[in-house]
Amino acid sequence: MVAYALEIDPALLAFVPELLADLDVLGADADMIVEAMRESGVSEQSTVYDLGCGKGGVAVAVAAALGCSVVGVDLFAPFIGMAQAAAEAAGVGELCQFVQAGIGESAATIEPADAVVYAAMGDVLGPLDVTMALIRRYAKPGGFVVVNDSYLLEPNAAVFSGFENYADLPGTRRRLTACGDELILEFLEPDDEDTEHTDEAGLLVARAGTLATRHPHLAAAFEDFARSQQDEYDYLDEHTGGAVWVVRRH
Repeated sequence: MVAYALEIDPALLAFVPELLADLDVLGADADMIVEAMRESGVSEQSTVYDLGCGKGGVAVAVAAALGCSVVGVDLFAPFIGMAQAAAEAAGVGELCQFVQAGIGESAATIEPADAVVYAAMGDVLGPLDVTMALIRRYAKPGGFVVVNDSYLLEPNAAVFSGFENYADLPGTRRRLTACGDELILEFLEPDDEDTEHTDEAGLLVARAGTLATRHPHLAAAFEDFARSQQDEYDYLDEHTGGAVWVVRRH
């Protein structure tokens, strides 16, 4: 599951912290997420789950900007320590807690929160309507589910591996509300976000190249990862837009 979510050969999982050393939020837009939550009324009194929190970049940004309590959940153990260290470094360690757990397994045991963030996780839990049916369980009735992801710019956009379950903007909105919840806010990324995608791709490719040189027995795997990431970022720039949506759970 971790390898699928990170789009990486399982043989390279031990190198993920170094591969992603230059990326704090792993594809998410922390600023847009914070603004969406602020407009939704998330405040110091709120509790928030960040599902698939990765290295904690979004959780730390939310806690620092809004003063709320955030619990980050991620299956990859190395990310948990990195996330807690990031929270301490940002001065919000007392507001942030990070837990190693699977999103699906934890849904039946947690206490619902005021808001839930699900950022840049793609279809790791299935198509978006299936994903919403699961992650909305982390929010109280009347609470918010904040999703940061991509949508297809055209209904018949070229298919790319990992994006088979994506839809255009109207289709994405229908999937977000398939459980009867209300879409209350939508923030679309400006076109100049393409530059950010290009920068992220370059950083990943550079790190993969360095690791391939240091570990020649894994060079082919690192090269495949770099190539696939570059191809994916090119696809994102050409065929998709990014957005943050806020859904109020009924």
